[in-house]
Amino acid sequence: DAWRAIETTEPDPEWRAEAADRARVVEEPEVDQAEVPRFDGLAREAAALLERRGESVADEPAWHALRRRAEALAARGEAGALRLVEALEPAQPDPQVHNALRRYVEALDLWSAGEFAGSQTAYLEVVKLASGPGAAASTLRLRATIGAARQDVYAGRYAVAEGRFASALASSGEEADAELRGHARWGLGLSTGRRRDLVAADEHLAIAASHFRGLGQAEEVGALWSMRAGILNANGETDRALSELLSAL
Repeated sequence: DAWRAIETTEPDPEWRAEAADRARVVEEPEVDQAEVPRFDGLAREAAALLERRGESVADEPAWHALRRRAEALAARGEAGALRLVEALEPAQPDPQVHNALRRYVEALDLWSAGEFAGSQTAYLEVVKLASGPGAAASTLRLRATIGAARQDVYAGRYAVAEGRFASALASSGEEADAELRGHARWGLGLSTGRRRDLVAADEHLAIAASHFRGLGQAEEVGALWSMRAGILNANGETDRALSELLSAL
């Protein structure tokens, strides 16, 4: 596993070729038992090289698989998972946080596939897995709380959803978690809009848009303007609704 890990990640082609050769030797099915100590030495040498590079034999393939899944989600328009993987991967968080991140990516994957019940279950598992201290655990816990709340909105559980969104807002830092706060406000706007509290919905969506504008995420801002237009139109403010739609475009 160590030599195969080097073969797939090493930028130097000579090292990749060397790693491939050594992996083939180790994987040879007919092994002379007298050669086992030499093979063990090769494995230790490969593991030591990975360690010097700040990597591990056990974790590297798991991170690569997680990144590939997040990249696939990003290609379908859900870039949040990839941004999170890219932010957490260099720090190599503890196994429990890694498991929470893996489950979070699975939740997003399920959501994008329309498997909403499975997605809700996965989000709630992430909340439990990421219950420990630290910034990485906190970020995952809050994102999963928002994901679970979003599912509550679509299931018509507005009070539960708004409680989750409000909890995420109360637990997130004003400066460090602008994207989180934007998504929580977006969810509150969606929920209050669905239960026809149009004034509250418009306020939440406007605040959400300001967060995403500050982050330079134009697509999210456009989507929020479009939602605000629908709310304004439902409230009889057709001129403002048209203006919001033009801003969205």
